[in-house]
Amino acid sequence: MPLQDVDSVRYNVAELIRRAQAEVVLASPYLVPGDAGLANLREVRARGVQVGLVTNALAATDEPVVHTGYRRYRPELLRLGVQISELSPVRARQSLRLGVFNRSMGRLHAKTAVADGRRLYLGSMNFDPRSQVHNTEIGLFIDSPALAGQVLKLLDVLKQQGAYQLRLGPGGQLEWWRGLADVDGEDNLGDALVWRSEPDASWLDRLLLELIAPLVPESLL
Repeated sequence: MPLQDVDSVRYNVAELIRRAQAEVVLASPYLVPGDAGLANLREVRARGVQVGLVTNALAATDEPVVHTGYRRYRPELLRLGVQISELSPVRARQSLRLGVFNRSMGRLHAKTAVADGRRLYLGSMNFDPRSQVHNTEIGLFIDSPALAGQVLKLLDVLKQQGAYQLRLGPGGQLEWWRGLADVDGEDNLGDALVWRSEPDASWLDRLLLELIAPLVPESLL
């Protein structure tokens, strides 16, 4: 087995996640965990670590091919108790709290990870195979509760005001909720709405996704 490059961004992000004791929050516009990433998340969840993921919804992404890889992992991530938030271009534009962001495309581009409210990664690496294997990436790893707290506040606003929360319905189907929904199925907003197909995406977007999903090798995403 080849030695791992302990100076690489990939290795150190994985270690940041693996060493979390209470909570880790990840944000990436393109999120395809792969088997290794899924195993890492499964390990920390087994220790009771809370895991949150923030990424683009189908309607927000500019790389629908990559979305085909991400969607393969959503059910298993949800079964592990991972909290998934997908940024909505419609919700982002409607939000007053998002300021200038709500007049943009409503698309996530940040790549960041926060562990235990103090250890922070900011860089160019997406959480997908291309960034791990094919691209050259850079990143900063910072131990700062103040900076980590600011990033978490920004992500919280995105989740509450500009995103849908995912969970598995009674029959195991995916559900998108407007507003925060607990992983145990309890909705904490009385007027929350639910969707059972990719919200804000056109029927053509959804059709193309079904057509290309079986054809795309995950290693190139």
